[in-house]
Amino acid sequence: MGAYGCYPQVKLLFAERRECGKALALTRAIDREYAEADRERRARPRFIPGARPGDPARTCYAHLDNIRRHLTIEDYSRVDAMIALRMRATGHSREAVAEAIRNCAPTIRKNPKGRDWQRYAERTVDYAFGNGHRNHHIYRLYMHMMQAIYTKIRYIPCVKTYQQCA
Repeated sequence: MGAYGCYPQVKLLFAERRECGKALALTRAIDREYAEADRERRARPRFIPGARPGDPARTCYAHLDNIRRHLTIEDYSRVDAMIALRMRATGHSREAVAEAIRNCAPTIRKNPKGRDWQRYAERTVDYAFGNGHRNHHIYRLYMHMMQAIYTKIRYIPCVKTYQQCA
């Protein structure tokens, strides 16, 4: 380092191209992991075959696909809660949300055994339709959705960022 806290200027006269074997191996391993994750994602069902339009199960899978695009899913209970809150915000009834969670939640998990799905759906719906701070979250989600419609701004609720549409 020079006297004034800066580095002297250096001119590179000769350079050799080299490849690091460890870095290449690590890059290939990461590429294989991404390819495997992509295959798993494509293997999951996107919707219930034969479901009619407006079916709560179809809506549940549509919300799940949107969440998967923007978040890495680590806890499926939180995903189910997000889906229930979104379905409530878009006007679905308590019974429709419970039916969707009861039918869809077991199909998105790797190991669906060992749980009372009826009771699980009831607890999830109780969370979404409960009182208190959740009503504030529903109101904010609804207002963001309305703002997106009226100002032509695309809102991604999971990520909470705005992107101007072209």
